[in-house]
Amino acid sequence: MQRPDYLEIYPSEVAAKKISMHLDKMAEVKPRVYRKTLIRYAELARLLLECVAKIVRMLQAEMLLSSKDTEFQELASDFDIEQIDELRDSVDNLGNLVDMQDSAKTKKLASETLSVYRSVFNQASKHDFGYAEANECADLLNYWIIKRFSGSNRNFRYQIKQLPIWATFIIIAYGKNHVLGNRIPFITEFKEWCDSLETDSNNCWALPYNIFNMTKVIDPDNFTVNAMVIYDILMNGCLYQLTTAKVPMDSSYIARLVKDYHPDRSRDVRTRVAKQKELIDEICLHPTDTEDDAV
Repeated sequence: MQRPDYLEIYPSEVAAKKISMHLDKMAEVKPRVYRKTLIRYAELARLLLECVAKIVRMLQAEMLLSSKDTEFQELASDFDIEQIDELRDSVDNLGNLVDMQDSAKTKKLASETLSVYRSVFNQASKHDFGYAEANECADLLNYWIIKRFSGSNRNFRYQIKQLPIWATFIIIAYGKNHVLGNRIPFITEFKEWCDSLETDSNNCWALPYNIFNMTKVIDPDNFTVNAMVIYDILMNGCLYQLTTAKVPMDSSYIARLVKDYHPDRSRDVRTRVAKQKELIDEICLHPTDTEDDAV
């Protein structure tokens, strides 16, 4: 009798082999291809890249969640974390090549998206969310997008689809430092890094390295209830406007991470809207009318 997991993956394996055989034949014959067909191949490439990206995320999650199992030891010996990182980087690089097929459209999307995010982050920086921590995060987002995307550093290259992820991880990093009682030093260091971009043309990072690394290396400790609550406050107050952007922010992004990597907080994730005040009290956010040490 075949195992259920084999039955689940088998159709995908067959489909992938058929695609590979088809492309091999195309390479052998080298036929002239109409532009419309080339566009379809570009879309196929995007779809396959998305599939590989999903597999990478699944492998990362399974290797983390199964790290104490004996079966994991067998997996790690054949396919370690470094190989997963290399595969993910290959997906990113290939994605860049595919996107070059329609560079004009990509540039227009990037310009429009940046304009929308700049506008909303600027609004958020002037909005009183009722809590100092939310106000501080809004200020950091605005400070970052002004400094990092000023256009003065021609060496800085990026994929616009990463913009909402980077912005979200600023809040994730803030939440972690809030838990550690390190919020003020974090804000200071973050702004110092942003300021350095004006003179350091060799700095091509989208984020300070310690935050950027959070987007690449899974660490459950990074995903805190603090970040989830602050993110919800920001979303409800202003950032909801970005959920309908062409490159949207995901209103449940941090909540899903907390649920996935902290199953013991699943109930808090489910009831976080109805019981937001209880969570705010738990993580000790400071109402703006009593806060006196904001940066």
